[in-house]
Amino acid sequence: MTGNGERQRRESIGRTIVVLDDQPYLWAALRQRLDPALAYVRSATAGELTDVWRSCRPWPWILVGASPVAPTDLPDLLDGLPIVVHWVGRPPAGLPATPSVHPDWTTLVVGLERLRELAHRGRNGVRLLRNRGLQTPDGRIVLGVAHLEGLMAAPDGLALRDDGAADRLAARLRSEIDDNRLPLRLERDGRLLRLA
Repeated sequence: MTGNGERQRRESIGRTIVVLDDQPYLWAALRQRLDPALAYVRSATAGELTDVWRSCRPWPWILVGASPVAPTDLPDLLDGLPIVVHWVGRPPAGLPATPSVHPDWTTLVVGLERLRELAHRGRNGVRLLRNRGLQTPDGRIVLGVAHLEGLMAAPDGLALRDDGAADRLAARLRSEIDDNRLPLRLERDGRLLRLA
């Protein structure tokens, strides 16, 4: 039987979806429906967000929000990282990224369940491994590419809040692609980055 401490360590090193909400309902719904092989689901209130965020290595894969107020430190936490943001209900003003907005938790779950395809077919044959890393079409295992894993969670692309952050992230993504000889191409349209 897996103890609580062991589960906490695994959740800190695997891909993690952080649910920002004052109530545990959304966290519980996602945790029951998403395969932990794709990503662990952790919850945080606005006051807990920074501590939970920093315990995710290297950072959360996806942020899901349902809170009517965005924590003041959220822009600094998201700054320049390839983290997709989903929001249930009306998102608060001042979010540093444009979220995918869902009217309720069931449509959110449907959207997140589509990400399972990243573990089966992937993008150009590059698939997500269980919890962390990628597998190439020729079977190679590639680790240490968290930026690419993050961008893979944004099939329509990820828009960053400024050109400098987009420049830095684009350089990092190109490096991860080229250094690992991956059959992926980075496309950029202003601040929008996407994989092709």
